[in-house]
Amino acid sequence: MKYFTSEWWGNGCEDETVIEKYKEYLDSIASKLPEQLIKIQNEFTLHDSNVKEINSNFENGSVSIRLRGWDLAFEKEMDYSLLFTGVTAFRQFLPQQEYLESELGDLAIGNMRLLMMLQK
Repeated sequence: MKYFTSEWWGNGCEDETVIEKYKEYLDSIASKLPEQLIKIQNEFTLHDSNVKEINSNFENGSVSIRLRGWDLAFEKEMDYSLLFTGVTAFRQFLPQQEYLESELGDLAIGNMRLLMMLQK
């Protein structure tokens, strides 16, 4: 993770310049991103969404992700479903801890980079 590092999280996320640098990076590559991804970024937030299900269908080359998250104001819970088509490879890494308190985990701001990679 380039911007939202473990060190940044460990320091209580106090350095807000990291958020601005990330936004500047997104702005610099916006013309290279699919319109749907820009729409997600502008109209929704996947930040702190809980991953409820990941389904990969290798026969038709798709991956779907179901999430439980929030609206942009973080006031109302929302369900999100993402469908990626034309997928030629899919790798999933799960947390390596012996005991997990949560399900598949939640998405942080930096996971948009993952979604961008999926869209390539």
